[in-house]
Amino acid sequence: MNKLTTNTFASTDRVQTPSKKRIRWWLIFSIFAIPFFVIGSVIFVFRVGWTIREFEGRNAMASELQKLIVDGFATSNERISIEYFERTSNQATLDWTKVFEECHSLPFAASTSGVPTLDRKVEIDDFLDDFETSSDWAFAEVCIRFAREQKNLIDQVRHLSFAPTPTYFPIDFQSFETLLPEVQSLRTVACMLRIDAQVAMHQNDTERAFQDILTLFALSKPTDAVPFTVSRLVGISIRRMALRALQKAIEQDLLTEPQLLELDRIVENHCDIGDRWRVTMSDEMASSLPVFANPNMSMRTNKRIPARGHDAVYFIGIMRRAIEIPTDDWQILYNSSGELESEILKDSKSITKQVDLILTGILAPAFQSLATALINESQLHRQARIAIAIRMYSREHNKPPIDLSQLPEQVRTLKQFGNLPFGYTVVNQKAVLWGFELSKEVQQTPLVQPDVDSPNAQSLRNRERIWRFYL
Repeated sequence: MNKLTTNTFASTDRVQTPSKKRIRWWLIFSIFAIPFFVIGSVIFVFRVGWTIREFEGRNAMASELQKLIVDGFATSNERISIEYFERTSNQATLDWTKVFEECHSLPFAASTSGVPTLDRKVEIDDFLDDFETSSDWAFAEVCIRFAREQKNLIDQVRHLSFAPTPTYFPIDFQSFETLLPEVQSLRTVACMLRIDAQVAMHQNDTERAFQDILTLFALSKPTDAVPFTVSRLVGISIRRMALRALQKAIEQDLLTEPQLLELDRIVENHCDIGDRWRVTMSDEMASSLPVFANPNMSMRTNKRIPARGHDAVYFIGIMRRAIEIPTDDWQILYNSSGELESEILKDSKSITKQVDLILTGILAPAFQSLATALINESQLHRQARIAIAIRMYSREHNKPPIDLSQLPEQVRTLKQFGNLPFGYTVVNQKAVLWGFELSKEVQQTPLVQPDVDSPNAQSLRNRERIWRFYL
């Protein structure tokens, strides 16, 4: 084969054999690496920016906390504990501890068998009179037996309750996770006194019923001293027990004039909200602030969560505004407290605020509900003062007043929410005084007395606000 032929075959082979393609690594790198780089850069910049923002937030929080300290507010569990100790006395602490131990003992539990409220197994009709004292009272026998068996304990409670300074309880303050067993025990003690008051009225024992009502009012003082909203709500509940007993005593015309005057002086102390709102808001803020500094107190995780700076600054601002709401005008208090709740809800809708206000959303109190509770309690005490005045007028004139204008000026001028007077009517020498429970639906004294006979919760609550007078 000649050279020409060989070259021809070689040329043909080169044409028929495909050449290897080169991998363009730079193109692959450009397609994948550059986007990753851009994403990584964005994340890095975001992380740096967020870190700087959180750092600024924590600095702002530290500044606001310092301002609170300068202004005299508590900002830590330690300071809350000190202030609580200063507003109480430990002189009777050990004696109260013994009372609580007895209330949780097996003999006490056995003694409560069959007693309404204290024995949870007792089934009662919720729509019957919850403070029955008549001759055919279904639980009379068992309650008389209970009161007799617990007479020494009841006498001890009476003695301890009238201490001039609220009793100190050894509370380990841990922000909103603080345990308050003594507060719950005080409520049990109050229920015991309430039963004893029913028995006293059932037996027409004037002095004993009077002492029980006084003791119930006094029992609320130690709960009011504990710097938590839940404790103060228990205090309101205990005073409502006292007012319910007073309502029944006035209806039966059981108390003497000096006794009525003494109770009037006590009731007068709760006719206005005064600084109770401010103190409650201050204490609520103080008990919540440690969680903003250490979120791990509320979020169960092994990973340490840094302080919630922006969250705390917002919370402090809201709470300061709440503290400054005036309480002498109930309409302003009610509206302003509702506006704070609406503002938090509105601010929490933005993406940034949803992150910033996590703890505020959890820890901010129900402003309007608390304002409503304080208003309702105050106007219920005002109604009690008017009722005492009506009873005393009836004693003096042997008939009830035709209208409230015949009562002493300092009493007849007492108003409810909505600034209208209490409802009052006289039919056949039987007088009825009524008020109302403030709610979103009812914000003014009804023209006719509220229903108390229907089998529903509202009718049941209305009974507290219908005071009857018989000659």
